[in-house]
Amino acid sequence: MFSQAVNPVFDTAYSAESAGRTARQIAERARAQADADSAIAGMGVRARETLTEAVADLAEVYLRGDYDRLSAFLARTGARVLDIEDASDDEARLKAARLVRRQWEAMSECIARNPLSPEGVRVRLRYLDGRPFPDADDAYLSAATVSPERWPGLAGEPVANKLTIIEVRWPVFYFRTRPDGPPTQGPTYFGIWFVWDPQRNDWRIHQTRMYDPMRLKISSCPLF
Repeated sequence: MFSQAVNPVFDTAYSAESAGRTARQIAERARAQADADSAIAGMGVRARETLTEAVADLAEVYLRGDYDRLSAFLARTGARVLDIEDASDDEARLKAARLVRRQWEAMSECIARNPLSPEGVRVRLRYLDGRPFPDADDAYLSAATVSPERWPGLAGEPVANKLTIIEVRWPVFYFRTRPDGPPTQGPTYFGIWFVWDPQRNDWRIHQTRMYDPMRLKISSCPLF
C-alpha cells in the first residue's frame, strides 16, 4: 500500500534546474527495487539498465514540465507523430501543434516543479508476457492516459497482447486551479507504465496514471 499517502515527507520545493538531480534519484531507487525483484531481475541486465535510463528521462520530463524533452524522447524511441485532424497545410499544422503543446503543458503543470520525496518511489511488475500481477493500490487510481498510436503493437490490452509492463510511480504534490472554487491540491502519486519492446530491447510508454489516496477527486492525468 501507499506508505506515504497520508503523511508524505516531501522535500522543499525544487526548481526546474534541480529536476535532473531529482530524476536521477528516482531512477536510482527504481533500479534498486528492480534489482531486488526476482521476476524483474530475471529479465536480464539490459532490461534493467534501459528501464533506469527511461525512468530518468521521463521523470525529468514531467518534473520540469518540459514538452521539448518529451518530444526528444518520443523521436528517439521511434514514436509515431499523432495525426492532427483538419491540418491541411503548414500553417494549420503549426497552429495544431501549438495547441497540442499547450494542452500537454496544461495537463502536466499540475505535477511539475512541486515538492516530492524520492524515497516514495515504487516499482511494480504489472504484466509478464501477458500474465497479470494485481496491485491493491489500483483502488486509488483516479485517472489514466493512453496513446495507442504512438507505438502500435505495444498498446492495447496487456493480457491479449502478451505484454510485459513495469510500473514506476513516485509521490508528487498535485496542484490545479479551479475557476469555480478553491484549487485542488494535495499529495498524490504519478505513475508510468513502461512496456517492453522486444524488437528494440527497450522500454516505451504504455500509459500514465494518477493515484489519489487522499480522494482529492483528480480526474486528469499528464499526457504523452
